[in-house]
Amino acid sequence: MLDVRTPQIVQFLHAEHLEVIDLADTTFDDCNFTIYGLNHLKVLNMSGQNCSILNYELLGSCSRLEFLVMKHSKLGLGWKSDTRGTFMYSLRSLKYLDLSANDMYKPFIPQMFVHQSTTLTSLLLNDNSFKNIPVSITMLRKLRTLSLKNNKINWLSQYETDNLEKLNIRISPHNLKLALKGNPIVCNCESLNFIQWIYTTKVNVDLKGNYSCLYTDGSFQTTFEIFENMNQLRKQCVSTVWLVLSVTLSTVLIFTFIISSLLYKYRISLQYCCLIGRGLYRHYRKINDNKDEYIYDAFVAHSQEDYIWVYGPFRTFLEIEKNFKLALHDRDFVPGKFIADNIIDTIKVSRKIVFVVSRSFLDSEWCQYELDMARMHMFQQNREMLIVILLEDIPNGKIPSRLKQIWEKITCLETDEKTRNDQVPNGDNIFWKRLHLAIKP
Repeated sequence: MLDVRTPQIVQFLHAEHLEVIDLADTTFDDCNFTIYGLNHLKVLNMSGQNCSILNYELLGSCSRLEFLVMKHSKLGLGWKSDTRGTFMYSLRSLKYLDLSANDMYKPFIPQMFVHQSTTLTSLLLNDNSFKNIPVSITMLRKLRTLSLKNNKINWLSQYETDNLEKLNIRISPHNLKLALKGNPIVCNCESLNFIQWIYTTKVNVDLKGNYSCLYTDGSFQTTFEIFENMNQLRKQCVSTVWLVLSVTLSTVLIFTFIISSLLYKYRISLQYCCLIGRGLYRHYRKINDNKDEYIYDAFVAHSQEDYIWVYGPFRTFLEIEKNFKLALHDRDFVPGKFIADNIIDTIKVSRKIVFVVSRSFLDSEWCQYELDMARMHMFQQNREMLIVILLEDIPNGKIPSRLKQIWEKITCLETDEKTRNDQVPNGDNIFWKRLHLAIKP
């Protein structure tokens, strides 16, 4: 008699002598229940259940169970969160376990079969998606049959075959059975040791080890054919190794040459990166904005096309109306001195750095150089000293990446058409007010 008292409990009454029960393909919605009353049960078939939702105490009372078949039961999902091996905990008499076709692909946790280490003799894991032996073989000291048919195993590693050998030696008689039929065995340089093991081991391998395998040229051969030509194939593999080493070495040399060329070409940019790193990991003393420390209030970088605006309303407002001292190319650079030296030396003695950015500015190499030197100086001084005046509407995609990298550390001022066209600066205009505040100590 089957008495379902609650959705979580399936109670078998008067079943003290029941030893075999077949619940395959019954109509349970899921496996989120616990079975009681089968304390003497030895054989249970629960294949075809939807155990994607699983109560880990499902078989908690079946401590004498010896044969458990749960094929096509979606245990790959059901066991996913069983991190302690609770489902198998009470099954300490289990000898035969069939978990075929359960969408399993991950190795079992070490705790899963701890309590079956001295009882389990047959483990069937066919029609899953395992790429390796998913269980610690050496822990299952009585195991005599391991079936992994129709999985996704390409070959077994040296570690796995060594463990199979150890287990085969330990059990008596020495007749461990291993089934690998239907796996996508690969025959290449990496799997040669496995193929040789198949034909030299005393483990009883199904099909006498003669599996179909995918060869390196894309053709299908048999492991026996590969074994027959083992010596020749090993020589080919050695040649391949030397070829790979040669290609790798050549690639490294070419790569080194390219890197060296790039390091030389972008040596200034790399210097900036070093300064950025130094600014992140070291604490610099901030320089006080004291006018006595500088010769100029602002260094002004601009293109020749913007000369009229810079020497017109811009200079008039800052120098004549506000009494600031500007460093201007044509007026303040030392004659006979290299332009690069003039730029660096003038930046060092300027409290602020102003970039008048227009399309012609972005096309000027010297203007870009001034921008680079200013960025470097800013990081050296650890001060937010850059002011960018957008003299034209510049699309975001046209703004140099070197400027975007420090965008949060600069003061950006945008001009309107009236500001650009007025020959006399209007001190009440918001642009001129913001410019005054930006340069003001």
